[in-house]
Amino acid sequence: MIAWAHGGVELTVAPGLHVAAIEPIGNYALRLSFSDGHDRGIYPWSYLRELAERQPA
Repeated sequence: MIAWAHGGVELTVAPGLHVAAIEPIGNYALRLSFSDGHDRGIYPWSYLRELAERQPA
């Protein structure tokens, strides 16, 4: 398991879990489909940028 914290929320990721597909949603977001079948999230570019900027160097 991999633990990851963001905004005070800790997420645990199962080994082998990965992004299986990426679908653009207009010009403002991406829909990510994961290897466990989860694909309900739409992730705006602004949110993805915020996550990238918070990653440790």
